[in-house]
Amino acid sequence: MNRGAHYQNDTMLMTGMQKVVKELIDWKLQCEIFNITCHLLWRTSVPGHPNCEKNHFHHPVNDIHAMEALVNDRSNYNNRTIQYHWFDYQHQNELVVDMLTKQEILQQEMSTPFFLEIIDAYYLNMLRPDEHRAHQGDCLHSCYPGKMDVYSQLLLHFLKIQRSQTDIDSMIAWQENRTMLRY
Repeated sequence: MNRGAHYQNDTMLMTGMQKVVKELIDWKLQCEIFNITCHLLWRTSVPGHPNCEKNHFHHPVNDIHAMEALVNDRSNYNNRTIQYHWFDYQHQNELVVDMLTKQEILQQEMSTPFFLEIIDAYYLNMLRPDEHRAHQGDCLHSCYPGKMDVYSQLLLHFLKIQRSQTDIDSMIAWQENRTMLRY
């Protein structure tokens, strides 16, 4: 899950996240009722790189401080891109991750396994100012295939280390039961 690259002030963000947490708690209870191993993977939000069309990054950058300075320097933004608040993303990621990891009910043990993993995409992308669709004036999104394929690899990694064949069989049976109940 991810909330997307859509800025809201902190109050609106956290109000929305409280609703998300309520849904996640309901989902976790459904996992237990149906005896299904569930995985909640939360991906942190990633900012764009302001002025990517002018900076012409052709390779990854191994200096997180330089990339954060670029994103945090408001003189790098124009009247349109300043509204994206990319400079606020890390702070808001911290708020959301803190909220998710401190929810006691999401941390409680249950009869079936429940996994909460945070995929920290922020740092992965901060160091990758290359491959933006700069020719289209887009300094947030990236070209495919590319750096975002790392998320698929991370997802597969978490699933392989946390899922057994029994878990997979349970999920298939649950889906088949739901399909039969509809008809």
